[in-house]
Amino acid sequence: MDGFMTDEFFEKLPKNLRSILFDDSGSYFEFYRALKGGILHLGVSGEKLFTLLEELNQTDPDLSKKLISFVDSGKLKGLKTEKEIHPKIDLSGIRKGVLRQLSGCYEHDADTLIHDELEQKSWIEKLEAEGQKPLFLDENFTNGNIEYLFKEQSKFLNVGDPFNWSRFLMQYVLPFNRVRILDPFLFVNIRETDLPGILKSISKKSKHGIKVEIISDLSAQDKWTSKEVLERVQTELKDFKSSKIDIALYDQKGGGKDLFHKRVVWTDFWALYTDRGFDFLDIEKGGGTVKRENTLFISGKYASKDSVWHQIEKNWNGYLEKADLITS
Repeated sequence: MDGFMTDEFFEKLPKNLRSILFDDSGSYFEFYRALKGGILHLGVSGEKLFTLLEELNQTDPDLSKKLISFVDSGKLKGLKTEKEIHPKIDLSGIRKGVLRQLSGCYEHDADTLIHDELEQKSWIEKLEAEGQKPLFLDENFTNGNIEYLFKEQSKFLNVGDPFNWSRFLMQYVLPFNRVRILDPFLFVNIRETDLPGILKSISKKSKHGIKVEIISDLSAQDKWTSKEVLERVQTELKDFKSSKIDIALYDQKGGGKDLFHKRVVWTDFWALYTDRGFDFLDIEKGGGTVKRENTLFISGKYASKDSVWHQIEKNWNGYLEKADLITS
């Protein structure tokens, strides 16, 4: 099995080499598609490629030697013009070798696995449960099924559209250990949000030990007291009992009102966010109807380092410091 590259790997590459290996957003996706397609062709001359690898030798000699060895063996080529790899080229052995050697450059264990020789797709669920990390097949790269991990995607919702959290989230459900929710109006709008439905959906592939942290504002409006809002939240969650989920509720302090403009549900591998809140449904049994136009965005862990996912990951502890723990 092979793993996705970590940020540590990305940082080791000199900027000019990064601009060739990755797309404009800094996404790993195009690089992986190239690797999974066979030999990686770069749009530069062979001489320029060698110069770039020599520059890399100054910051990471071991990685430079590995990449140079790919050049020597023909796995990595420099060309004056872009060249499309013929779809019939079958170099699965080389592809696996390249990724396996790249994975040896990690500073940390890969948190996502890929494989191209599973005899039965039914094994995936079992392996995910045992390893508590996502497992993808090669075909997931070519058919675009996991592109959301590398590039932001969006879904526009019109008034009157039927909407069901389970159906929407099923394509994004992975084994999760952490879920973070940040929405100042979540508590006061708890009955229009279907929080139990969201949590039930995203926990389907997780075996145990999901830590859910929710930051919202008990005083976001004057219609109810903070105590009344908290009682409504606890009532909404009381029937949602799961041995694998531990929920901690936090109330924003006065100085935390402008923590983050977007409302977001963050997981280990992606962030779901919207500018207009998650209370966009008239709740019905099994789903709901959109009552207010909205756009949902999915931003993956392997997208740009300035993405919403990375913003939440970087600043979450600071958000908690500006909130009071209500219950856990």
